[in-house]
Order: sequence, then C-alpha cells, then structure tokens
Amino acid sequence: MNTAEFLRQQIAQKGYSKNELIRRTGIDRSTFYQIVGGKRTAAPEQFRSILKALSLSQEEWVTAASLYEREQETPKEREDNDRIRDFLAALDRGSGREPGTCPSD
Repeated sequence: MNTAEFLRQQIAQKGYSKNELIRRTGIDRSTFYQIVGGKRTAAPEQFRSILKALSLSQEEWVTAASLYEREQETPKEREDNDRIRDFLAALDRGSGREPGTCPSD
C-alpha cells in the first residue's frame, strides 16, 4: 500500500467528502486530487494537514507516517534501511524476545 491508497481508504472509511477535506486543509483542489490520486507527493505540511483533517487514530497516523517516510527515501536509503530492519529482526529472533522490544524489557 502506498500513501495515496492509504488516504483514499481512510477517506472512504471515515465517510469524508473530498470537498470537505479540501476546505478543512486549505490545499488547492487540483493539488489535493493529484495527491490522493497518487500523481503528486504531498509536501510534509500538506500531508500533516490531510492526516489531521481525517481525524486519524494514533495507530492510523503512525501507519500513514511510515508510508510517507518510506516513499521519501531514495532507493539506496530504502535498501540500507531494509538491511538494518532485517538485521534487527534476526537479532530479535535469536534472543527469544518479542521482535522490536528493548533488551532491558
């Protein structure tokens, strides 16, 4: 799933009209449609404005932010971050801990 798909899904689930979100965010109509259509990447302040207007839960906000950050990475950064995640997951598997928990937990 990418950011545009996530936004479309949230708009549908929460029952907002695009016109209402355009009014609430103050984003230009054409720009808003390009962002939601996946033809344009939202600037960080536009993205935060859309998330705020959607009244997302903390979990939904984290998901959206993760998708957005992932899309902002260069291919090299994405490859490096994937390697780091794989390495940390392998360490977690070997430790007997739940993945993602601190050693002191």
